[in-house]
Amino acid sequence: DMKNSLDKTNGFRTGIIAIDDKGGWYKSNIVSYFGDTGSLKTYISLHVCIEILLANPTFTCIYFEKEMPVADVARRLITRITPYTLSEVMMASMGSDKHIMSGYLKTEIDDAMAAKNPLTDAFHRIKIIGPNDFNTATDIHKIVMKYKPDIWCIDYLSLIETNDSDSNRGVSNMLKQLKTTVHQ
Repeated sequence: DMKNSLDKTNGFRTGIIAIDDKGGWYKSNIVSYFGDTGSLKTYISLHVCIEILLANPTFTCIYFEKEMPVADVARRLITRITPYTLSEVMMASMGSDKHIMSGYLKTEIDDAMAAKNPLTDAFHRIKIIGPNDFNTATDIHKIVMKYKPDIWCIDYLSLIETNDSDSNRGVSNMLKQLKTTVHQ
């Protein structure tokens, strides 16, 4: 049994040394980040998803975004493959930076995504589910069962609807349902 335990694991590397040095994470883990608005929770969760995909070249990821449009999540990912900051990408998307909008940014994105490298490969293995495509833990369960990703992330858990008038109990029940989804 001890020898077999070395061959069979539900664990995986995260690509983050501080976590991997402690044994990595397990597919059945639920990891939560909490913080105030603007405290970089979305950036951190996207970063962790990308690092996991880089460390595990066969993994796929679903990123459930409940607050912002899919395009806003994509803009955050653009900053990983171009030399532009999020502010510059946002200004370009609003058409207020003529230099970037004159085609440079779109060309750089096309070139970067066409390149064969681990980062762009990881980007191709992320599916972003936007705020209008799910409302409840049951919706999340159905999407996870359909795509069967190796990892999935929910950005802004407290915006997911529950059927309980007590919000604490509703979140608790939702987490239990999501934990059941993780084990399937």
